[in-house]
Amino acid sequence: MDERDFLNAVTENFKDYTHPQSHFLHLDANRISPYENLLYVLFLVKKGEREKALLLLNQILKEQETEGEEKGNFPIALFEEKKRFDRNLCLQILPVLVDLSKKIEEPSLEKAIQSLLAYAKTNINEKASPKIALKLALIENRLQDTELNKIALYDTEFLGELLSASFFMEHQKEKLASLSSSFWDKDFQVFIGPSFMENSVQTLDKPNFFYFFNSRDGEAILKSASLVDQLLSAILFSSLDCKTLPIPSFNQAKVIKEDDFLAIWYIEEKPQESLWKKAHPLKIIFNKNLKSSLVLQGRGLKILNFEKIGKKLKFLVHLSPLFISEIPSSPEELFSIFLSRNNSRLKAPSGTIFELNKPLLFPESNLALKLELNEKAVGHIQTGKRFSEITEERGDWQIFFRPIAEFSKNELLLTINYQT
Repeated sequence: MDERDFLNAVTENFKDYTHPQSHFLHLDANRISPYENLLYVLFLVKKGEREKALLLLNQILKEQETEGEEKGNFPIALFEEKKRFDRNLCLQILPVLVDLSKKIEEPSLEKAIQSLLAYAKTNINEKASPKIALKLALIENRLQDTELNKIALYDTEFLGELLSASFFMEHQKEKLASLSSSFWDKDFQVFIGPSFMENSVQTLDKPNFFYFFNSRDGEAILKSASLVDQLLSAILFSSLDCKTLPIPSFNQAKVIKEDDFLAIWYIEEKPQESLWKKAHPLKIIFNKNLKSSLVLQGRGLKILNFEKIGKKLKFLVHLSPLFISEIPSSPEELFSIFLSRNNSRLKAPSGTIFELNKPLLFPESNLALKLELNEKAVGHIQTGKRFSEITEERGDWQIFFRPIAEFSKNELLLTINYQT
């Protein structure tokens, strides 16, 4: 898809979200976001609609606070009588204003940037979170290699935010581009870092700006990405080529790659418990074209060890201690395997129950799974959707087990045999 077609497609997608009189973007029915609308102004400039862009920009700049504790900041919603503020919003808005200043000659724009930058230096607490520290370091053009070794960068949505900001401000974009490329497999077109914080759409990772930067797959962005990521991709469509730099590899994921499958898992790192629905301790992509996948999900899971024998993969899995202390009422939340159903047909087990320690076959996917567990439990298989799936589509086989008694040991051996 070329740039013109992509811009036209994004324009079409935004038709229902632009107000017919004010022309502001309403992605949220309850508020008009300054960040989203400043991106929209950049998008209009890109399309050559400078008059409309200037009109919107000047109205947005009038909303910048001119006095008090929030002087220099923008409210989280434009044109509200009672203004509400989020101090971290300035880190999103600053890079966009800087890029606009390179494209539009508007005296009030430079003043707005300086006022917002002064606000950020005074009010942003770098110790509040690694993400805030990284954003501020990038804006101030002082991002060091040692700062890139943070779990926050395993969030591709956040990495996409940093990446777009680096291109807007022309601050260390080669470094961020190199880092992003190190987390990407060109053959399978997937993220190969530890999958701590990934949402899924129709059993595949939800695309965002990080995905667009690495794949340039406009069709995937238009189909499944958020409207903000569509805007970012359209604005920066032709600006993303830059030289790469040799940087230390911070990828803590383990990767096994063959012609027809790619396995990604992590051992050392551990995601936040509150993010367990987005975490995938193990992910396997089968077949580059069909993009079917298998993921392991559940509370308290960890891969302890791994062995590869030909195309047979064996993973020793640490299970939640709850299996030892009680008989869980929802064991599927503690351990579930999800397998895309798009091309897999079960060699029918009896109903929805199968016997552990024996292969579970998926002939059309050339796949066999075996859950080896020396405990009293029954295997279950049903249609479902992975915990990270944000649509209502139940596009997976969900495979788990139900304990009959408390376990003596919380370990399981998962064998995946893939033959083509």
